[in-house]
Amino acid sequence: MWHGAYPGYYLTFLTGIFITLAARAVRHNVRPLFLRSRTLKRVYDVMTWAATQICICYMVVPFILLSVGPSLKFYRSWYFGLHVVCILLAVALPVKPRHLRLKEQRHLQATHRNCIQREKTT
Repeated sequence: MWHGAYPGYYLTFLTGIFITLAARAVRHNVRPLFLRSRTLKRVYDVMTWAATQICICYMVVPFILLSVGPSLKFYRSWYFGLHVVCILLAVALPVKPRHLRLKEQRHLQATHRNCIQREKTT
């Protein structure tokens, strides 16, 4: 309420929901594939950093434009591409329940530590 109730703020935060769901799905389903070596992890880190930058730029345009018309015009110029990709990723990649994710995460951390120790000794 401090800055006003502009529709662009709401479009930004609604888009953020889809991006967050997609990011969570990718992190839980794709990230473990890149933890096998230090090089693959760096590749994953660079790819996700670039994707984050693009998503943030895409997401905050309505926050800057403040109104619905210009914001939708911008999204149409991108063919709502990021919205579509995020929805598809969130639907296609299931996120496991928390207790199963924690168990898997402990296993992956142990595996990652073993890989790093092997790389240091060779």
